[in-house]
Amino acid sequence: MKLLSFLFALFMAFLTVDAWAVTAMTKKNWKGKRYTFYSSQGENNCYNIPSPVGGNVHSMNFCTMPWTRCSVSLHSKTGCTGEMLGSTSRAWPKIWEDKNLSAKKSKVKSFRIHGCKKIITTLDITKCYNGKNPWE
Repeated sequence: MKLLSFLFALFMAFLTVDAWAVTAMTKKNWKGKRYTFYSSQGENNCYNIPSPVGGNVHSMNFCTMPWTRCSVSLHSKTGCTGEMLGSTSRAWPKIWEDKNLSAKKSKVKSFRIHGCKKIITTLDITKCYNGKNPWE
């Protein structure tokens, strides 16, 4: 009975997180206009950050869940072209946040999510982007 309760609790924990989420903001310290991207199933793709946030990003947050192992790379032009401005590796677990991006990185206009493992079920997509730290 205890094992069944533990497995049920573990399953419910899996249903309360994102595969990944990226939030870009126009001001330092996680303020200003923001745009959030997220995936509940770990899609690998390129995402353009729309105006007025794209090219004017001064703080950013990326998080991924341990079982997805997603990575992100930041690019200076739309379509994930131009100069690569930064990236993260597949850490376990991974939260990358920068409340004060450099002048170079603030020019980010797109990002690529890659290396994600596909998730069998759709997960709740609230933990990563509603809070600064999804494990708080």
